Amino acid sequence: MPEKSRLKNIAVYSFFALPPALFLLVLWILSVNTSLFHSLGQIILMIIIATGILFLSGWLIYNYVFRKYEAPAELIYKVISDIKSGDFKPLPKDANLEEFSLLYQELTGLENAILSNNKTVASLNQKNKAMDELFQISLDPTTDPIIVLDTKSQLKYLNPAAEAISGIRKSNANGRRIDQFVRFYNKNNVEIPPSLYLTPSKDNASNKIFFSSEVRIISAINIQSFADVSVFKVAEGADIDVLAVILFHDKTKEKQLEAMKLDFVSMAAHELRTPLTSIKGYISVFLNENEKILTPDQLMFVRRINTSTQQLAGLVENLLSVARVERGALSLHTQVIDWVANVNSQVDTFLHRADEKRITLSFIKPEKPIPKVDVDLVRINEVLNNLISNALSYTEPLGKIDISINTKDDMVITCVKDSGKGIPPEALTKLFTKFFRVSGGAAEQASKGNGLGLYLSKAIVELHHGKIWAESEGAGKGSIFCFSLPAVKETIDLNILTKSL
Repeated sequence: MPEKSRLKNIAVYSFFALPPALFLLVLWILSVNTSLFHSLGQIILMIIIATGILFLSGWLIYNYVFRKYEAPAELIYKVISDIKSGDFKPLPKDANLEEFSLLYQELTGLENAILSNNKTVASLNQKNKAMDELFQISLDPTTDPIIVLDTKSQLKYLNPAAEAISGIRKSNANGRRIDQFVRFYNKNNVEIPPSLYLTPSKDNASNKIFFSSEVRIISAINIQSFADVSVFKVAEGADIDVLAVILFHDKTKEKQLEAMKLDFVSMAAHELRTPLTSIKGYISVFLNENEKILTPDQLMFVRRINTSTQQLAGLVENLLSVARVERGALSLHTQVIDWVANVNSQVDTFLHRADEKRITLSFIKPEKPIPKVDVDLVRINEVLNNLISNALSYTEPLGKIDISINTKDDMVITCVKDSGKGIPPEALTKLFTKFFRVSGGAAEQASKGNGLGLYLSKAIVELHHGKIWAESEGAGKGSIFCFSLPAVKETIDLNILTKSL
């Protein structure tokens, strides 16, 4: 050890050299001032005595230094080395440390504390291992898929249910980032990046930091599934190397069943469309040729048949539209139009029907200019006509319906307000789902639709990057249906402006 060599050098050079030097100085003084050590024999005797005294004093001083300083230092160095290496052994009880006894006691206490801490750490490691085993035993049989990520967004745990929906084995995905073995897509087929669902918002104080329904999940081996995804942030997760826990509510089978239903409905609708078209054509021809010769009762029956056939044909078309929406095959052919003029013209087509029911139908012209919109005219008029038609169906005679347009945040908002039967609060959240009809009360009796109009309206508006919603204070208090469309920003054609100037 470096300290030992340095101490030896000090002992040798200091204690060997200093006493003999002093002794030789005394002999030299005696030889100068007395008659001693003038002969050869006296000189030899002086050298022998000096050498003996030199070695004796050096040996005595070295042993004193070694016993008092070097031996305790070696023991202390050994203790420190053992502490660093982790090889803790009891110090000899008969160790004579003298002035170093206090340091010995402190080092021994440190040694015992480290031994105790190591036992505590070993016990905690065993408990953590047991907790991990309990965690896996608890979650492995869970039917809902679960993914646990570490602080590096890498896979830490994957239960068998998650392996089943992704086709990815835990052994093949361990240590890989989540986007390397599975990716998420929303309803609009836009990928949801990990930065979105793993980063909590600043105003979110709960552990649940992300939720999305009907997420399409595509694994690295191209297996597709569907699930509602919830992401939870673990409090103090850094202490256990856990960033987030991702829970899935598997909806793959539901989606497959729904796809089978859509296939059946689409096939049935296609098969019904041809004979219905023929029936409509024959009834139209029959009415045109025989309307004047039919009795009032016969004419009433034929007209009812024609009305029912048209309603059935409308249902078939709606079912085909629903199938296209569900498959993402509903396309738009947009054009920029004057929205105010379009709404005004559509309202005019319903004035005759409103007069028949003695309902006041009014288009409230906006007070300020309304921007143009870029829409599929046929599709968006389906939405507007559906809302106006529903308002007429649910409004009592002598009631009132107002159609208005305004703007907010670069969106053009169109509202249809009626004084009709209103909507119960519990039904508002379900209005735009498939086949939903308000149950109970006058609203149910007034409803003669098939529950697809609002669902298709919502799909069409969302394809235009807008929103649709409904408001009502309750039964008998009327309702308001509104939808928004992005406004077209007016641009200046520099060529036309230059020519004009």
